[in-house]
Amino acid sequence: MVICNPTTLKAVFWGVESIERDRLGRYAGDIDNYQDEITFDEGFNFSDFQTRLEIIRACELIENYTCDINTCLGFNTVVLPDSNGYQGLCTMREFHSWWNVTVQTPISIANETELYASLNQFLAENPELVPHIGLVNGIVRFFSLEYRLTLPFLAPGTEVSNYIDMLNTIV
Repeated sequence: MVICNPTTLKAVFWGVESIERDRLGRYAGDIDNYQDEITFDEGFNFSDFQTRLEIIRACELIENYTCDINTCLGFNTVVLPDSNGYQGLCTMREFHSWWNVTVQTPISIANETELYASLNQFLAENPELVPHIGLVNGIVRFFSLEYRLTLPFLAPGTEVSNYIDMLNTIV
């Protein structure tokens, strides 16, 4: 008997404008040569305090969003309740919490040099978070958040569009 987790692990990225998938190479089995192309959002600025607060606010919106019990697999929240195991990750909130304990300067007035030095220390102490923070050539290009949602896994097609519309409504 196979037991499947009916919930969906969903990641949201700040700083990524689009991803162009090389589907042909991937589905032809040529995994060594396919190229996915990422376009970063040039307007994303990790050093901007308001941008960081917006990311944390998005986490709070997702975590507190309620939904219909029929839509959310018997739950009344979009995020799987904590009592059921891994709930999710708000990487930016983790960084801010770490900063408040570790660094003397208030994060709201930190300069770019302090932010980057501290982020590198944070990642050295929390290597499991490296995939969630996109340092590319020494520049933060993205931060991600990830949640296990109570929405059912959807097949490609119109169901996915409806799901994306719902997440866009939340955030």
